[in-house]
Amino acid sequence: MVGNCDQLRPICLNCQKSQRHCTGALSPFMKSVDFTRQGGPKRKGDMANQKRDTTDLFSAMKIKDDARLEPQNHSDINTLNLISVSIPRQPTITQSSLLTLALTDRLAKASGSGFDLQNLGGYMPQISGRIGHNAALDAAVGCLLQGHAKLLRREPRRKTSGLDSYVQSLALLRRDLEKIGKDPNIQAPELVCVVIVLSIYELFKYETARAWIAHAGGISAIIKAWGPQQIMSDFDMALFTAQYGSIVMGTLFSGQDCFLATPEWDAVYKRCFRQQNPPDKISFDILEGLTTLSPLLRDTRTLLAAPSTDNSLVLLPSVVARAEKLRVRILRHSHQVESDFNDQGIVFYTVAAAGSPGFLQRELWFCNHKVAMRYGLYWASTIIAARILQRLHSLQDPNSPLVVAFEEEIQSCALKIMQSVVYLRTFAPFGALYMTFALHVVSAVTKPQSTRLWVRDALKELLAALEFDVEVNQMAFVGELLTGGCIQLPFIGKATNN
Repeated sequence: MVGNCDQLRPICLNCQKSQRHCTGALSPFMKSVDFTRQGGPKRKGDMANQKRDTTDLFSAMKIKDDARLEPQNHSDINTLNLISVSIPRQPTITQSSLLTLALTDRLAKASGSGFDLQNLGGYMPQISGRIGHNAALDAAVGCLLQGHAKLLRREPRRKTSGLDSYVQSLALLRRDLEKIGKDPNIQAPELVCVVIVLSIYELFKYETARAWIAHAGGISAIIKAWGPQQIMSDFDMALFTAQYGSIVMGTLFSGQDCFLATPEWDAVYKRCFRQQNPPDKISFDILEGLTTLSPLLRDTRTLLAAPSTDNSLVLLPSVVARAEKLRVRILRHSHQVESDFNDQGIVFYTVAAAGSPGFLQRELWFCNHKVAMRYGLYWASTIIAARILQRLHSLQDPNSPLVVAFEEEIQSCALKIMQSVVYLRTFAPFGALYMTFALHVVSAVTKPQSTRLWVRDALKELLAALEFDVEVNQMAFVGELLTGGCIQLPFIGKATNN
C-alpha cells in the first residue's frame, strides 16, 4: 500500500510511485535545512518545527505572494508555487581562490600607502617589486612613507612620524640577520635593501645637510660590507646602481677615498650596463671618473698650502697629469653632449620670467629629468676639473692663457647650471637632490655676493620640502672643498679664550 502524500516536494515521492496527482506542499514556501532526510518523510515533530520556522520567516521578511493579492483559503493554498530556501553549497577552495584572497588582503593592507609608494617608486624602482616578500622590508617602506607624508600630501611633519614602523623594522631586521643562511626564505639582498631604506628615512630629518652626508656615508659602508662578490642577481645590481651616485658623493663630501675605484668594484660597475634597464652611460662614466677625485683634491690642497721653496712642488707635474687625466675622462662624451645641447628637441632655451636677475636672461629646459641630471653632473664635474688645473697652473704663472681659458669655461658651466634651476623646480625635492652637489660647486666659483645669495636661495627653494637650510659661507666652504681650494678646517669641540 502506497502511503499518503508526504507534502515535502512539488511532486512527493509517494504520489510519484502511485502515479497519482500530487497537491503539493501545504505551504507556498518551504525552508529546507535538513539535507540528510530531505528525500524521506518527516516526523510530526519535525513538521511542526518546520511550519513554525516558516511562520517566523514570514514575519521577519514580511513576504507577500505577488501572484495573488487576495487572502487564500485552505482549499486552494496547495495550488500555489513552491519556493524553496536552502543553504548553498560551500565552493571548493582552489589554488586560484587562495591567490585571489591573498592578493585582496595585501591590497587592503597597502591601500593607505599605495599612492605614496607609487610616487616614491619613480625614485626607488627596485623596491616596488619586493613588497610583500619580507616583513622587515615592508615595515621599512611603511616607515619611509609615513615619514614623508609632508612631501606627498603637504601635511605637517613630526619627528615621530614612522617611528613605530622604524622600530618594528629594526626588530625584524635583527631577527632575519640571525636566520640568514639557515632559512632559505631570508635573502641577503632584501636585508641590504631594508638597511638602505632605513638610512633614507634618516635623511629626512630637520638637520638635512648633516643627515645627507651621514646617509651617503652610511650607504657606502653598507655596500662595501656587502662585498662585490655578493652582487649577482638583477635585484642586487639594481640596488648597487641606485646607490652608486650616493656612494661617490659621500666620499667627496667626506674627503675619503672611494672604494669603488678598486678593480673588484670596477668589474661590478661594468656589469651594471647589462641590466634590462641600464643606467645613463654618460652620467655613470662621469661618476666613475669622480671616484678618483678625493686623493687628487688632497694633493692639490697640499701643493697650494706649501711654500714656493718647498720640496713638495716637485710633485706638481704628476698632480697636473692626474688632473688632466680626470678632465679627459669627464670630457670623453663632450661631442655627444654638445651635439645634444644644440638639438632643440633635447635642450632648449626660454625667456626668463620678469624680475629674474640680470645673469638669468634665459632658462634651460630639457626633454626629461634624466637628461637634466646628466647635464648638471657634466657641468659641475667640468668645473671641478678646470678649477683644479687652473689652481695648479697659477702656481707657475697666474697670467697664463690657460688660466684665463679655464676661467671662461668655469663661468660658462656655472651659468648653465643656474639656468637649469627653474626646470628642476618641477621635480623637487627628490629630482633636485643632485643639485646639492652642483650648486655647492657653483657657489665656489661665482664672484658677486649677490649671485652667491641667489645660488643659496635657489638650493633652499629646491629642497624646501626637506626643510633644508644653509648659510652662504657654508656653501662656499663646501664648494672650496670640492674644487681643491686651500681651506682651513674650523676647530670643533674646543673652547675659545675670547
